[in-house]
Amino acid sequence: MTTGNSQHTPSALAPSKLLFWMTGIALALAAARAAFSGWDTPIWLDETYTATIATQASFKQLIDWCLHELSGPVYYTLMWLWVKAFGANAVSLRLPSLIFVMATPLLILWKGHPSRDMRMIWAVLIALWLPAVTFASQARPYALLMLLGTAQAILFYRLIAQGGRGRALAWSLVSALLVLTHYYTLPVTAFQGLIYLAMRPRDLKRTWPAALVFVPVALWMTAHLPFVLSYMKPGVVWFETLSVSESWTIPIILMGGNLVIGLLFVVMMPMLARQVAHGIAGRSCAPYSAADLATTSASILAVLLLVVIGFFKPVFLLRYLVPCIPGLLFGVAVWTTAMSRKFSLFPIAVVGTAIIYGANQLNYLVQHPEKDFRHSFNFDKASTWLQQQGTRRLVFFWDNVSASISTPARTGEMGSYFMRRDGWHGPVIVPPIAGLKLDPNVALAAIATQPGDGLIWAYDENAGNAQAVKYPPVLGMKGAPYQCRDFGGGSIKIITCIRR
Repeated sequence: MTTGNSQHTPSALAPSKLLFWMTGIALALAAARAAFSGWDTPIWLDETYTATIATQASFKQLIDWCLHELSGPVYYTLMWLWVKAFGANAVSLRLPSLIFVMATPLLILWKGHPSRDMRMIWAVLIALWLPAVTFASQARPYALLMLLGTAQAILFYRLIAQGGRGRALAWSLVSALLVLTHYYTLPVTAFQGLIYLAMRPRDLKRTWPAALVFVPVALWMTAHLPFVLSYMKPGVVWFETLSVSESWTIPIILMGGNLVIGLLFVVMMPMLARQVAHGIAGRSCAPYSAADLATTSASILAVLLLVVIGFFKPVFLLRYLVPCIPGLLFGVAVWTTAMSRKFSLFPIAVVGTAIIYGANQLNYLVQHPEKDFRHSFNFDKASTWLQQQGTRRLVFFWDNVSASISTPARTGEMGSYFMRRDGWHGPVIVPPIAGLKLDPNVALAAIATQPGDGLIWAYDENAGNAQAVKYPPVLGMKGAPYQCRDFGGGSIKIITCIRR
């Protein structure tokens, strides 16, 4: 079986050379997008959790926090070590994500596939996958998931193509790190494992010890999953189940909002499915290799599983599908390379489309830096203002039902992060009222009763579970003993008050 590498034919030399230069342009464009992706923005809500966890004083405190956070411990442990070496300012916290994002296409160009053209196409697609630009400047685990997911896809391809104990161990190690970074990596990891068992059953006698790598993973999950599963309780998560009317947008969402490549993905699916059926039936699946189809199929099956579940449970968010994206884009690149056998300029058109979308996004980032949501979805500005007002005691209320999962102590530690970072040492009170059917105005006013009491009441108007939707804030009304400001923007409200 072949991989569809057409670069060795004389007619393909010119397109292949052009593809080389376009790949360089795409990587430069990806770097430029990352440079303009909001490095001067305040640390937003989710990043505040990262900062809080990464600045824990001891390893024991770090592990305790990791057991009470949705993601696994790998990213937070790396950040904990990073902060000890490089500090916890916004740029330092975000720099590892930039490194992960830029390393991903370079890894593909180095080891991604035997076909040089395919490596270049895959590298371009992943470098210019539109959501990647937001991951590059966020202190969150998604850039690491992209890098590890890419490494997993490469190692799985080699495992299927060549087998061997060393390759099985390498795949298992990377897969274990992926699962311990985020549990949404379980579907693609499981499907890869099942496909390997189905395609190379004779290898099991030599490679089964590689599975022992997952023993520590299972032990950690035994301790951690009860907390993670608490997010599956009705009314806890902040997003809805999928609807049938949304399903047609899923391919475009998976391709990062690129309409053209999203449509190509739809066209590609039945063509690859037919080749998979040929392979299962023992017929030739040329121009694809068995490893090509296996690597692509694992990601497609994982996405399909999550989509089906998403119609019944609220589990479908794009950032949670990041572990599947490298395999999906691998499939697009393999298919594009195969199509070049009939249409030599087809890869040029696909890569050119990605470059156009990437350039358009760069232009938007340069022209509208003020529209970055992190300018409004943060507690940094509110915390600075409260310190300027001489706040002695902080009352913090994150008005979202998901806050009911965390303990008041941890929510308070996160909510007061910026004030404590700047040397403030006052007490923090977190009223346990998230998700309850009562007026937060009354509850917060009953706590912030002393002059110098400060409070932050944060919520998203678009999240229907926020109590503020039913009970709008009135603490700053004329005649009330509070001076209030809103440091949010759009649907995000960061109501910040000081008691006079």
